[in-house]
Amino acid sequence: MHKFITPLFISIFGLMSFSAQAGIEKGDKTISIFGALQSDDFDDTLTLSVAGGMFMSDTLEVQATLFLMDSSAFSMSNYGVNANLYIPGTNPDVVPYVGGGLLLSFVDIQGIGDDTSVGFNVQGGIKQFISESISINYQVQYYDAGDYDAVVTSVGFSIFLD
Repeated sequence: MHKFITPLFISIFGLMSFSAQAGIEKGDKTISIFGALQSDDFDDTLTLSVAGGMFMSDTLEVQATLFLMDSSAFSMSNYGVNANLYIPGTNPDVVPYVGGGLLLSFVDIQGIGDDTSVGFNVQGGIKQFISESISINYQVQYYDAGDYDAVVTSVGFSIFLD
């Protein structure tokens, strides 16, 4: 339960704290980074997600993505393409989005072997601009690739390039 409450609290606090007068425009390019280190009684798991995108219109972004996960039991890398649809509202500093894409997944399970599969992901989130070119991203993703599926809740950031 704690893993859901903390990101929710951070999101609510963050939405009330900043005002940057930013916006998204056709032709903008983005670099986005999300990361997490999860430690529990069984293992430490490092997760890193990096994406590079370009806005094809004021509301449609196409991205190339890389998702890496590493623990002592297994390692995984996903390479994919996503499309995100941004939903403009009255506040240009807080922009929700939904999206999805296809991915190629490589999994190495210690002691068992390797697996390669094609899968998909869907996501939704909010970009909260803290300046004209930087946003904090609050995101939930669902991955499904072969025998692997997961829900990943994360906070990251994006840099917007003209």
